[in-house]
Amino acid sequence: RVNNIKTATNSLNSIYEDLTDIHFNSKHKIELVEFDKLLEQRITFFTPLLENNSLTLIKSISKSKISIDKTKLIKIIDNLISNAIKHSKNNSTIKIELKDNYFKITNHTNNKLPLNLEQLFERYYKINSSNEGFGIGLNLVKKLCNDFNICIKASRLDKYEISFLLNWYK
Repeated sequence: RVNNIKTATNSLNSIYEDLTDIHFNSKHKIELVEFDKLLEQRITFFTPLLENNSLTLIKSISKSKISIDKTKLIKIIDNLISNAIKHSKNNSTIKIELKDNYFKITNHTNNKLPLNLEQLFERYYKINSSNEGFGIGLNLVKKLCNDFNICIKASRLDKYEISFLLNWYK
């Protein structure tokens, strides 16, 4: 029970921080981040959730560095991975790929994707109102990507498979 309270408190704190990032332009501490190492750490953090949802992770991670605020990159990674987990069909696969100047995450969703994938980045947008979440995660990801000149694009691979691709220039 205490662990549930801690988890709920951490979740509320994270939501508060996300809303603060969306509404106020907080200062960025730019540094050269080893994206590959940070991504591996974040995947390790999410491994129990992947296992609890009977999800398989296929990853292809190459060395990659990016100049960015490390805490903001963590928010980007965490939102994309947690969304993939939250919206994936049980017993399906999530694919993560990192190369020199791009990051891609792909998953099979529980819901039919909208025709206009740009809607996914709108604040408070949810494909299905019964889904968890508040509809702010992808809006925050889009804002942070814009802040750091990272191009983000959502692509439909079929009615239920989606991919998010982030590109940046060195």
